[in-house]
Parts: sequence; structure tokens; C-alpha cells
Amino acid sequence: MRDLIKKVLVEDRRLNVLKNYIIKLLERQVESGLTPQLDFTDLARKGFRKDLDEIKGWYRDFVGGDEEAFKLFKR
Repeated sequence: MRDLIKKVLVEDRRLNVLKNYIIKLLERQVESGLTPQLDFTDLARKGFRKDLDEIKGWYRDFVGGDEEAFKLFKR
């Protein structure tokens, strides 16, 4: 049980670090005047393939929802 709790805490910490990285990356793009976007192929290559659904959710939250994300995609 102790090992399970430790594993969950490590995974949670890893996701928090990843989320902070993604949000800061998007913020830097906005500050530079660019449209915030992520290269999911590059993220998968870096080993975040199992976290892509979480990352997509963070991206949608960052841009303001599904409708805004779709508008940015169309641009």
C-alpha cells in the first residue's frame, strides 16, 4: 500500500511539472505575439505519448475552451 501511495505521488508531481512546462510554453508564445500551439508529434517523441489527452485538456483550458481551440486550429 505504501508503494502504491508513493507511486501515485510521484506521478502527480510529474504531471504538475509537465503542466507547468506546457503552460509556460504557451504563455511565451502569446507574449511573443504568436498563436499558442503545441506540436503533439514532438511531445509524443519526447515520451509524453500517454499524457497527450491531459495535455490537450490543458491546451483547451488555456485557450478558453473547445470553440476557441477550434477557431485557432482553423487559422
